[in-house]
Amino acid sequence: MQHGSLSKPQLQHIGAPELLQLIFRWIHPIKVLQYKRVCRSIHLALEDTGFARMNLCLFLNGGPVMHGTSYSEVEEDSAETEDSGSDSESDGGLDPQDIGDTGTMSALHQNHALRSLLLHHSRYGLVSTRPTELDCAFFRFPEAYQRAHAANTLSLFKRLVWSNKHLTGQVPTAIGILNTLSELDLSQNQLIGPLPLPLVSISSLHKLNLSSNQLTGVVPSLASLIKLQALDLSHNKFAGSLPDFPASLKMLTLNNNKFTGSLPVSLYSLQKLLFLKADTNKLSGTLSHDISKLTCLLLLDLGNNQLRGKIPAEIGQSLVKLYLHNNCFTGSIPDALGSLVALEDLWLNGNAFSGLIPASLFRLPRVSAVRLDGNPRLLGGIPADVGRMQCLRYLNFSGCAGIRCELPAELGTLPYLREVNVNGSGIVKNIPKSVEKDGCEWKRLKRLGFQQA
Repeated sequence: MQHGSLSKPQLQHIGAPELLQLIFRWIHPIKVLQYKRVCRSIHLALEDTGFARMNLCLFLNGGPVMHGTSYSEVEEDSAETEDSGSDSESDGGLDPQDIGDTGTMSALHQNHALRSLLLHHSRYGLVSTRPTELDCAFFRFPEAYQRAHAANTLSLFKRLVWSNKHLTGQVPTAIGILNTLSELDLSQNQLIGPLPLPLVSISSLHKLNLSSNQLTGVVPSLASLIKLQALDLSHNKFAGSLPDFPASLKMLTLNNNKFTGSLPVSLYSLQKLLFLKADTNKLSGTLSHDISKLTCLLLLDLGNNQLRGKIPAEIGQSLVKLYLHNNCFTGSIPDALGSLVALEDLWLNGNAFSGLIPASLFRLPRVSAVRLDGNPRLLGGIPADVGRMQCLRYLNFSGCAGIRCELPAELGTLPYLREVNVNGSGIVKNIPKSVEKDGCEWKRLKRLGFQQA
């Protein structure tokens, strides 16, 4: 009897579906599914979960037809180590008894040996950064194949970092099988469809990056991802209200979607949050005074939304970047913003603020960019204190028709100032007579577009 063949007694005990599976198992998984269209019997035989496991197992590591592909590039992540423990537990692989063909046992044992080796190393945080042909097909496979590939292969990894790998299809529900995954990065691909509900059951996740795809639908509650620290859903087509988030979050990136409604109450309880970027959505409502609870927040970007009301005076004291541009905020600019001593960028342009500009804004020691343009109801002027803003690079008052003054000579003392935009405002851009002609300050003001009075 030739290697891989079956004896006559063995054939007598194999039914029609099993016989079809024995015939088709040698065809590469990506091609074998094309034969489902031949007839109903073949369709049913090839859709069987057991066949999917058998077929995928044969091609796990250079099976009969791998078209030159190799298994995912892996590297050990020393940051996440665990005890090696026992490898005696079931690995979810295919038992030779399930096949009924002793001729394939050698190939299967080789695959099982490989998987045992990978299982051992996965305890030290194995990471896949280069998906194989089968890994790429995972997003387009039928459900039976997705479940088999997730259980037999992908479950060995702690981290799947597949950014910009030209992946197409949908995020499968079988992703929920990967219940030890700590990082999932599928950013910059062409994935479509909604987030599968089983994804939010992977409570081991620390990082989830699905940015720059074409994902749609409403994002389910993520509160069950109790270890999640970094979430990036930006540059997709998500819609509906923002979900609830876990208290463990430190980085939250939601910009360039179609989210609507107000900021959820749970957002204000994220006391570890450092980075919140939700600009370019359709968010509405007001900023709650509870934003003062976000004591660790360094960056807040809510620009290009439809938020209204007043800016709470209690806004975070640790802020380094504050972007609230192109909304519908009203009222006066809080004087408390002048106490944000770490602030570097302040963008309040494109709103409906009114009243006097707080003088305290011009005493911020580290700020490099101030944008108040597009607020025609603002009043007041620019005090000489602006000379304290030694890091200032950019100042914009364009469209602020209510601000009427001459620019102070102290602007000429700012070494990094590169642009002052006062177009459409009541500000006179003349070099004050008190500035010595042809001196350093005079030359700097000339470069900024100031005219001789």
